[in-house]
Amino acid sequence: MDDHVELITVLQELHNISGLRLSVHDTDFHEIEAYPKGMCTLCAMVQKNEQALQICHQTDYAAFERAKKTQQFSIYQCHLGLYEAVAPIFSFGTLIGYLMMGQTLCSPESNRLAVYEAALPYVDDPVRLRRIVDGLPLRDRDKIVSCLHIMDICAKYISLSNRFNPEKADLAPAIKKYINENYRSELSLEVLRSHFFCSRATVINAFQKRYGIGINRYVTTVRVGHARELLMYSRRSIKEIALDCGFSDQNYFSKVFLKETGKTPTQFRREEGRMLDNLAEEEYD
Repeated sequence: MDDHVELITVLQELHNISGLRLSVHDTDFHEIEAYPKGMCTLCAMVQKNEQALQICHQTDYAAFERAKKTQQFSIYQCHLGLYEAVAPIFSFGTLIGYLMMGQTLCSPESNRLAVYEAALPYVDDPVRLRRIVDGLPLRDRDKIVSCLHIMDICAKYISLSNRFNPEKADLAPAIKKYINENYRSELSLEVLRSHFFCSRATVINAFQKRYGIGINRYVTTVRVGHARELLMYSRRSIKEIALDCGFSDQNYFSKVFLKETGKTPTQFRREEGRMLDNLAEEEYD
């Protein structure tokens, strides 16, 4: 089974047990995988406010730093009063990322009012805010602690089973090899960062530093290179060649090909085909 699928499975199963959102982050705190994908409704609403967003980040970063320093999972409350936790992930003793769980409200019921009042200054729809806060799951402290201990066990499992290792020394060559072998498929930064368990920034920077070229630029070069060969040496239609080389449609392929070669696919095929015919004639003279 693919490692990416197994990591997602770990997060999904832990979510099924806890009912909480799970996310994996690299050492720069970038979120690179999560289940469910979207953040909780309350966080999404509050973080539209820039000040609230910065406070949320500062609270999370402080928890990441504690987990890094102590090498143990850290339980904390965000500035709205919701409980969250972060556990470090290691590979052969080296910190390579974090597993994060959140967000939940602790009993008693009166804590809902405290969360509502804490969030109110950052939102412009108090009625919707109240409805969202009333829908937050309420758990007693013992259950929260149990869920977080299970999360810590899962973080250790991820470490021991090597399900997550974004700090690969051969990341750039691995990305290049993956592109060369999968140029026919979708090759967005989202696909690459998900496949290699790292952030978009890590994928971009590693490839640029190693090869001096952007990933999107390299993907285009590879696809056009294969298209040139098919135009010269096959009788396949331009539409078939476009799709076979990873382009979404013939019109887009023609625009990219013209920009890269200075010729339309039809012009290229006609002119290069004539040159090949002339070379063949010279061989038989």
